[in-house]
Amino acid sequence: MPNDKDDYLNVPPIETMIPIQSGTDTSSDAIDKVLAQANNLSGNILHEPTCVICSNPHREEIEQKWIETKKHADVKKLIKGRSDIEVTNGIIDNHMLYHSGREIREHVKQEYRELIRRLNSVELTTLDRIRLGLSAVTERLIGINSLVPDTNNSVVDIEQIKSVETARLMSNFNQLIKLNATIMGEMHKKGEIISIPREAFISFYNDILAEAITDEEKKVIRKVLDGLLVLGQLLH
Repeated sequence: MPNDKDDYLNVPPIETMIPIQSGTDTSSDAIDKVLAQANNLSGNILHEPTCVICSNPHREEIEQKWIETKKHADVKKLIKGRSDIEVTNGIIDNHMLYHSGREIREHVKQEYRELIRRLNSVELTTLDRIRLGLSAVTERLIGINSLVPDTNNSVVDIEQIKSVETARLMSNFNQLIKLNATIMGEMHKKGEIISIPREAFISFYNDILAEAITDEEKKVIRKVLDGLLVLGQLLH
């Protein structure tokens, strides 16, 4: 039968006793690649790969012809003569309406993609993201309820806006609170979070400190227990 010394020596490393999981996302690159697929800029020109006019080497000439005449027949004739391709009125309309000269929207997509990339570069746990959401909802609650009547909105209008928006935001707020509680509960069950009753911890703290003899022992005990308190505060 092993003695106390053997038991002490056989204690597993702390990382095997308490699973440590950062909870951070590791798919930032994948997210960036997905968002990149939504951007159709080729250089500074909007290019939709499935559009026969976008992919046509004479695209600029075709678009100029449409600007000049606004006639499907003229554009069809040009495309047929330059590329030996027959297109429908719908293909021409679709390109001219959604692709030609519509680069601003694609530049906005690029800016959005860059914003998401920067946000994903920050290491956040799932709980951090929930708290970020709670902060955002709280900010909106304050903003909505600071509205005052003006020339466009009467007192009745403002009060109605406050009531409707506050109810909607509080619904989101409560969902985030429940999600936070659910994740915390799961982490407790898995041993990822250790909970100690406050009064019991304070009592233990005082007792162990009273048993210390030298100033150095007291210093080490304070450092360890104060560190535990700091770790506990990170979860709140």
